[in-house]
Amino acid sequence: MKRPIVDVAIVTYNRLAKLQRALDCYDKQTVTFRTLIVVDNNSTDGTKEFLEQWKKEPSAYEKHVIYLPNNVGGSGGFYEGEKYALSLNPDWVYISDDDAYLDPDVMEIFYKFQSQHTEEKVSVISTSVTYGDRVTIFGHRCHISVEQNQFIKQAATEEDYQKPYFECNGISYVGVFLSAQALREVGLVNKDFFIYQDDTEHSIRLAKYGKMYCVPSMIVVHDTMPMSDTDQSSLNMIFWKEYYSYRNWMYMLLTHYPKIGRKTLLKALTNIKTHRKSNMSSLVKMELQGYYDAWRGKLGIHDVYRPGLVITKDVNNELPYPEKLWNVLYFALRIIRIFA
Repeated sequence: MKRPIVDVAIVTYNRLAKLQRALDCYDKQTVTFRTLIVVDNNSTDGTKEFLEQWKKEPSAYEKHVIYLPNNVGGSGGFYEGEKYALSLNPDWVYISDDDAYLDPDVMEIFYKFQSQHTEEKVSVISTSVTYGDRVTIFGHRCHISVEQNQFIKQAATEEDYQKPYFECNGISYVGVFLSAQALREVGLVNKDFFIYQDDTEHSIRLAKYGKMYCVPSMIVVHDTMPMSDTDQSSLNMIFWKEYYSYRNWMYMLLTHYPKIGRKTLLKALTNIKTHRKSNMSSLVKMELQGYYDAWRGKLGIHDVYRPGLVITKDVNNELPYPEKLWNVLYFALRIIRIFA
């Protein structure tokens, strides 16, 4: 049986050392693939100079580099990578970050597993993801369901990972093979999310095309730390990225599950209402701005919550807060809930 064509797309931004380690992992694969596409999100740390030299070095696969004129976030970078990969007409597109390191046999295991499931309509075949100490990070593969008018996303369990493979319908963008046909039918990742929840939203669409599998023996090490190991001083800080998590999660619910989205939004605003008469904390302002933009369908990079912004919690600062419009949104949602 002819082996399917696999093209790889990874996104990088100002993490040259991690990118170099990641690329080395692709060189060490026991079975190769066709093309490796690196999407550079306008790095300023010497990544471009390195990639120009990297392209000239011989390898078992073709090398392509996309230099973006601006940092369009992970979502925008993956979108460009998927779009470029599809133009090469592959069968599968492997997606990952620049801080994800494949075990040498990942490609080999993928080809074997895929050959055993050719009679099925499959949209995703994913790896397991671990920390550097090889402890599995369960949350990268999830089970998504809608029960009692609620959206439920649960991490895969230890029992799941003890199986040769298991079905899931929620994936992160760390170590996943995406069916090119599925991408053509359900569309690429939403580039306007910028960062966060883009992979979950894409999962919802990909699951409509076909089955989604995780094969635990395919292992990718994610170069990140458990929450307990993070710098304690950061716990009193609010980072710009949190805005996108609030906004994109709510936008996803309102788009794919409107009734659940309206219910979830109304509940969130009801909780926020208790803070209205006091000095609004920075986090509450950020959360509200995210919900408000989700309701309006305003995506892309926010004028204020841009990369690098760090705010101290519970400081009554001058961040934007649509106080007057909050009332309109809150009561509109109450009316909609009554007649929905």
